[in-house]
Amino acid sequence: MRKAQDFAKYFLKIDSDLNSNSYNGNLKLQKLLVLSNLVSLAEYGTLLFDDPIYTFENGCVAENVRKI
Repeated sequence: MRKAQDFAKYFLKIDSDLNSNSYNGNLKLQKLLVLSNLVSLAEYGTLLFDDPIYTFENGCVAENVRKI
């Protein structure tokens, strides 16, 4: 199974507005990661990645991507 970082790199490659150095860019990236993981689970019955996801006041966070 792939890591959340692999999908984060893909999203950053296709959307230059997802600057992970800004608050809004990181927030959008985290939401895309969590949403894509949930869509995969709903559509195919498997998660894209099994990295830990934590919930915070502003939304869910894939911990390994937050540390980048």
